[in-house]
Formats: sequence, C-alpha cells, structure tokens
Amino acid sequence: MDEFTLKLILRYWRLFAVIALALFILASLTIFTLPQNYTVRSIVEVGTLVEPKGASGVDRPEPIEPPDLTAKRIQEVFLPDEIAALTDSGSPSAGAANLQNMKAEVVGRTIVFQGSTKASDQTAYKKLQQRIIDRVMSDHAAITRAIREGLNHKIKLQRQNLDDLAQGIKGIEDESNRLQKSDEEARARLTALREELTLRQKQTPTPQAAGESTADQTADRLLYLQINESSEHRGNLNAARTRVLLDGLTTKSLYDGLAETLANNERTLKMVKDTHVILPPTAMSTPVGPRRFYLLTVSLIGSILLSAGTVLLFHRVAPLHKY
Repeated sequence: MDEFTLKLILRYWRLFAVIALALFILASLTIFTLPQNYTVRSIVEVGTLVEPKGASGVDRPEPIEPPDLTAKRIQEVFLPDEIAALTDSGSPSAGAANLQNMKAEVVGRTIVFQGSTKASDQTAYKKLQQRIIDRVMSDHAAITRAIREGLNHKIKLQRQNLDDLAQGIKGIEDESNRLQKSDEEARARLTALREELTLRQKQTPTPQAAGESTADQTADRLLYLQINESSEHRGNLNAARTRVLLDGLTTKSLYDGLAETLANNERTLKMVKDTHVILPPTAMSTPVGPRRFYLLTVSLIGSILLSAGTVLLFHRVAPLHKY
C-alpha cells in the first residue's frame, strides 16, 4: 500500500474495519463449513521368487514383476479402464473428477494406492481401488502359476534324469565289481602259475644238470606262455576297470550337480510368494487443523486488501466526509 492509501484507511478507519471484519467473518464461516476430506489408501505387496545365488548360499527374493512396471500399468491402463467401467455401470460418483487423482506409488516391493476424496465419494473410491487391486492380483496370479508350473516341469525332468543317472552309477558299480572279481581270479591264477613254475625250477635247476626231457621243456614253455597270457589279461582287466571308474566319477559328478540344481529348484518352488494385500482400501480423515489455519491466514490478508480497495474506490466515486 502507498502513503495515500494508508491515509485514507486512517481517515475512514471505521468503514475499513467494518468491511474487513465482515469479509473475514464470511470467509471464516465458509472455511469452517468446508466438507471433511478423506484419504483412501490401500497397500499391495508384489509376490517374490527366490533365485539361489550360488556357492555363497545367499538367497535374495526378486519380485515376480518389477513394481515400477506394475505401477505404470495401473496408472496408464487399469485406472482409466476401471473409471470408465464404473461410469458405464452407473455407480454413484463414479464419474467424479476426484477419482482421477488416485496415484500408485512404489515403496520397495509394495505398491501404495492413495488419493483424496470427499465423504460422499468414499464408496466409489474404495470400489475403484478394489477393482484395480483385483486386476493386479489376477495378473500376478497368472505369473506365479506359470512360474510354479515351469518349476514343477523342471523338477519332474530332473528327477527322471537323476533316476537314470542313479541306474547308470549302479551299472558302473556292478561292472567295476565284476572286473575287480575277474582281476582277483586272474591274479590268483597268475600266482598259482608262478608258484608252479618256481616249484618245477627248484626240482630241475638247469636242463643240462637234470637231463630234462623234451616233455618237461614243453611243459615249462607252456607255463611261461600261460603266465604271459594271464599277466596280459590282468592288464586288460585293470585298464577296463580304470575306464569304468573314470566313467563312474564323471557320472557321479553329473549326478551331484543335478541333485544340487534339483534341491535349489525345490527350495525355490516352496519360496514362491504370491502377491497379497497388506492393507485393503481404507478411508482415513485428512487433518484439517493446518489446512484451516492456512485458509484463515489467506482470508485475513485478502479481507484487509479488499477492504482497502473498497475504501479507495468509494473515496474516488463519492467523498466520504461523514466518516
């Protein structure tokens, strides 16, 4: 305000005070009769899938769908669709503009639905949030169902493969035992042949001294030949058993790795968590104290300015000497 206006207010202070007081009283009455606003809020936690994190043994739950993506679909698809559906169904207040102010905010793995509404629109607002929650739950239920079906299919195949590997390991063990038994028999035969040869050599140390006959020489050569054949047979048995044992180690390693993968998948299946509602649509009254104080402050300033303007206008139109 300039100096001239201040002089006018001081000159016509009664008129100024009456107008300012009247305007402030009217504004205060209006403020205190404003309808109570409510915040309708609901909270949904997105389902999770636990992926094993290797040898560290630390499992970290991952959402079945990024919450940001879910919130974006809510705002861009579900909200307009459900408002239109409520409007078409003739639901009271369904077409009210304040339904559009609902927001879906992401907090960690949770999605918070909230917005302000009047008391008369609470039912429509709760119905809107519940319809959106139902659609989110339906979409996520399809995702978790597909995850469980996929894991169950994997687990079934892995169990079948484990059974096949277990049978293979048993077959390898049986073959190894058979080769070991054959080797023991071959070793016993080889020992017996060598003992027989040693005994013959003790009985006839040299052919010249003993006057060994041709038949004895033939028998000795036959023993040497049998010993060589038996030694070669043992070598073949050992080589075959070594190959079988190596195959067994490889198969056992495959079995252990597959068993660990199966255990991880079974644990993951048990820990699949469905999307669920933490807080159903709930109306909470909005605090009015700070809001009323702000409005009263604005109305007081506005009343003073309007009163000053009125005094200035009246002074220009007709001098107010009587004041």
